Amino acid sequence: MKHNSVAYMTWACLMAAAVLTGECALHAGGQSSGGRQMTLEVSHIGDTLDPVQGGNGALLTRLGVGETLVRRNSEMDLAGDLADSWKQTGTNEWTFHIKDHVKFQNGDDLTGERVKESLERAVHDNKRDRTLSDIRSVRAEGQDVVIQTGKASGSLPVVLSDPAFVILDVRGNSSDSSAVPVGTGPYEVTQFAKDQGITLKGDSRYRGGQPGLDTLTVKAVADNAQRIQDLKEGRADAVLGIDAADWSGLKNDSRYQMYSEDSMRADFLQLNLKGVLQNEFLRRAVSRAIQYSRLAEQAGNGSDPAGELLTPLFKKEDNPQHREQMNLTEAEGSLADAGYVRKNEEGWAVNGAGDTVDLKLGTSGATAAMDRQIQDQLKQVGIRVDLVPVPEGQKENVPDGLDMIYSSALDRSGLARLSGEPSLFMEDLFRTGASGNRGGYTNPAVDALLDQLRSESSRTRRLALMNQIQDRILQDIPDIFLIFPARTAAVSARVQNFILPPDGNYLMSKDITVQ
Repeated sequence: MKHNSVAYMTWACLMAAAVLTGECALHAGGQSSGGRQMTLEVSHIGDTLDPVQGGNGALLTRLGVGETLVRRNSEMDLAGDLADSWKQTGTNEWTFHIKDHVKFQNGDDLTGERVKESLERAVHDNKRDRTLSDIRSVRAEGQDVVIQTGKASGSLPVVLSDPAFVILDVRGNSSDSSAVPVGTGPYEVTQFAKDQGITLKGDSRYRGGQPGLDTLTVKAVADNAQRIQDLKEGRADAVLGIDAADWSGLKNDSRYQMYSEDSMRADFLQLNLKGVLQNEFLRRAVSRAIQYSRLAEQAGNGSDPAGELLTPLFKKEDNPQHREQMNLTEAEGSLADAGYVRKNEEGWAVNGAGDTVDLKLGTSGATAAMDRQIQDQLKQVGIRVDLVPVPEGQKENVPDGLDMIYSSALDRSGLARLSGEPSLFMEDLFRTGASGNRGGYTNPAVDALLDQLRSESSRTRRLALMNQIQDRILQDIPDIFLIFPARTAAVSARVQNFILPPDGNYLMSKDITVQ
């Protein structure tokens, strides 16, 4: 849907007024009376900036508002962020030393006590954060923060690198985390409009030096074509998420810098194992009927077919034994094993009683094209798929009443925070009884491996365990892993020092600036 131009410019003017002088004379990417300004457009923002309430920790780290104790570097190894060292000081205990001379954006010093308060709020106010981290207590000893977990937790540093545990000033009324969260990053929120946009300014107190932008405007524009048009007409300096057609139209234009990188995201069909898909033969038929390469082509821009959970950044050298891949002969064989041995006159697979395989697939605007592709692909083997509209933002309430839903780590409010670590994704989706395990999957062997993974700190051994878990999951097919979407961006040539980080966080670094 195109923006109403009057309303669109009125909103832009109001957002700019928060950091400028009230005039709507700002041009994207240019020098103005407000200094170096950049406009970034994304598809979605949400109705809160509170990471505890809305899972927007990833947005806060991506925009340079907040930081975590540790983060991933370009090699996907853990590196210090707000902590300069950490060590396991007991089977169930880790101690993190907080860097000196770090300040919140309100000028307050970052101390061990303030870190304690932020972490306690995260685990106290959000059940999923509490479950995934297993944090039972936090205490401050000067600049040391000592964290106790309920069970052995060798993976705690990995968990705390996730944006769910972004450190914010949560003391008293000094911070309204839902609208104007106060973090330690290079950019400070000055105004937030629910579902519409955010304005930020560079924090001159930032420990890494003066940020390269004086102001940053972030707008939520759901329509991909509108984002591209805004870039072309100078209303945006950078847009995230480019479809294949627009990528082709921009890639050879010297006015734009195009970025496509592997992500840590896996798009998948979450299956409801409480209905007809409790039949493992039907699940296998679905998984073998899907043309993963076609879905990746439709997503475009470097997206890869999946067939497995671990993304290219975590893939082992050899292919999983049970990797999902298209094989129509096997799909029809699995249908026969499920009792659907023939097709009726309309081409639908039927069993001895004449019943067809009818699956309900939840669909929304963001996934509609992919959902239609899946519908067409399953039709080839006689599986009928009905597309059932699901309101945007309501995917966390399904698959109850549905058989399948196209989902990803970035689609769901609960999993939006789990953007940097596959083990958290596995914990939330596949542990028996986990809140994200909406399909009802259970496997004691997977639970046992997840227990081992939670207590393991070695990256090599963690990767080995994750691959074992993946192979078990691929045998059971509780979900079907479709594609690894590439992270994409189109950026004006005026923007300097822009990169797409491996984990998708810390996008707006202090070094980004505009000519």
